[in-house]
Amino acid sequence: MNNRWRQIKKLTMPAWEYYEFYYPDPKPQLCPVCRGKLDVSSYHEEYHGCVETYKGCKGCSYTRHWSYGTTYLEVGKWSTKYFYSTPDKEVERIEDAFAREIVKERNRRKMERQKYYRKRGWRKAK
Repeated sequence: MNNRWRQIKKLTMPAWEYYEFYYPDPKPQLCPVCRGKLDVSSYHEEYHGCVETYKGCKGCSYTRHWSYGTTYLEVGKWSTKYFYSTPDKEVERIEDAFAREIVKERNRRKMERQKYYRKRGWRKAK
């Protein structure tokens, strides 16, 4: 038995937590709205596997939270929630609306940025 596995056995955490801690994803996930770094976390139970996931951005109000069969989606001023028992057609409709709201929020933020720079007289050189 090599030294690393002895270290894992000494720790009281399962092996998958060890690998998540020491070998994080090489590329951080980016927010679809502002292209900032997403805060990603998940919670695993021993017998059920992954029971909670959270993806959120501190720079804008993008949130996708899944917990025990309930999904909470938020972007801008738009937010909704659906459950595991929601029919598939309704889930598709909600996800499509969420994707449209992401595009609207991205465009709204772009226009706000353009207004900001226009008011200050900063323009790109031609």
